[in-house]
Amino acid sequence: MARELIYSGERIDAKRAVEIGLVNRVVPSEALISETKKVAKNIAPNSFSAVKVCKNAIK
Repeated sequence: MARELIYSGERIDAKRAVEIGLVNRVVPSEALISETKKVAKNIAPNSFSAVKVCKNAIK
């Protein structure tokens, strides 16, 4: 789906992006920093090496 959107240049709204799994969540701009910190706190306990391997695998 991401490729189709990139190739076609089709625009979608936040609701549709969540529906198709392009983004994990949508939050109001005033909640962005606190939500980002929540996600980071969930990732931080994991091994740096393991997170790095996962990031490379996704690429």
